[in-house]
Amino acid sequence: MGTMSSLETTILFGEQLIKDYTVNKEMDSVGMVVLSLLRRIVELSDGVFVSAKHNLDGPASLCFRGLIESYLSFEYILLVPELIDRRALAYYIGYQNQELETAEKKLETLNKDKDKDQHDDDIKYYKGIIDEYKLILKRDYLSETVQEWEKVKKKNNKNNKRYKINPKWYSLFNGPTSVNMLARNIAEEKYSKKKLGIDELYNYLSLSAHSYSSLDSFDVIDGKFYLQPTRILKQNNEKSFHMYPTIAILISTYLSFIKNKYPQYISNYDKLFATLENTLLMNMSNK
Repeated sequence: MGTMSSLETTILFGEQLIKDYTVNKEMDSVGMVVLSLLRRIVELSDGVFVSAKHNLDGPASLCFRGLIESYLSFEYILLVPELIDRRALAYYIGYQNQELETAEKKLETLNKDKDKDQHDDDIKYYKGIIDEYKLILKRDYLSETVQEWEKVKKKNNKNNKRYKINPKWYSLFNGPTSVNMLARNIAEEKYSKKKLGIDELYNYLSLSAHSYSSLDSFDVIDGKFYLQPTRILKQNNEKSFHMYPTIAILISTYLSFIKNKYPQYISNYDKLFATLENTLLMNMSNK
């Protein structure tokens, strides 16, 4: 089985895993966070696959970057079993606060409009969802996480009078303060630095996080700079388009999810791994 076929098989497995889990398991806030990240990982992997199928290197790289960030969030939440609930709720609170802030800014803009009377329905709508988000954040089971969020936010903005910046969700409870630190944290706690190319993921993030990778769009020919077109077709081969690391991320994601949330699915995972084994071994032998 070639790398592209292996990637498609791995993505289809994830889609079925999600369907089976939603049918057989009840959902709570923690399960919703973990499952939504799993879905995002499968979705972005499919973006890599579709881009590779059409020989589009740029979109494949963009999807791969998003995939890395979602994967790191997912792995961090499941990294320590006794901290799964706390970290998942931190992610959940981060989402709720972000949505609340977005709605408040939108409402503020509408209220400042000189023709605000024409926006009565929109103003009513945003007031309603703001109240909903605030009610969610007052739920008893979220109180510890909300208090920690406010504490970290206050600390982060101690010397910032003009703008109030929300903390990174994973920084709560003395967690890492940047996505690169998050990658290092996972590498140190879970992986032997070489497994799944965690260092390569870290380096890729370091470059992309500062948008330096945008300079890859320039070619230098005879001392002159040429900007590449936005749609770059690249010849497909077994090592192109981040396909192998995408497969590796997917199977790692599935194993973490199944071990922690759906252990009865492990036999299905074993069958998938057996199907992919030759592809994985072939890639390792070509390094």
